[in-house]
Amino acid sequence: MSSKIDKNFRINYKSKTIPVRKGDEVKIMRGIQKGKMGKIVQSSRKGLFIYVSSATYKKMNGDEGYLPIHPSNVKIQKFVLTSERKRNLNGIL
Repeated sequence: MSSKIDKNFRINYKSKTIPVRKGDEVKIMRGIQKGKMGKIVQSSRKGLFIYVSSATYKKMNGDEGYLPIHPSNVKIQKFVLTSERKRNLNGIL
């Protein structure tokens, strides 16, 4: 499950896409919630969806739930850098 990277990061890391992770800050580019920014709260590999903190809906019982969003419909603005991710971004697999 990969997503596009913001233009500023493309220049630095020489990559157009990276896999999404919990904690990454994304901007929704398509759909009803277009334009909203938020952090990834959860990712579902089985359903191929991510859940963003700012994209919610109201349930019938009054609770709020997260809308499922496909990773291709978001753009990563800031991402969490771990040692494994740094290796992948620098081209060392």
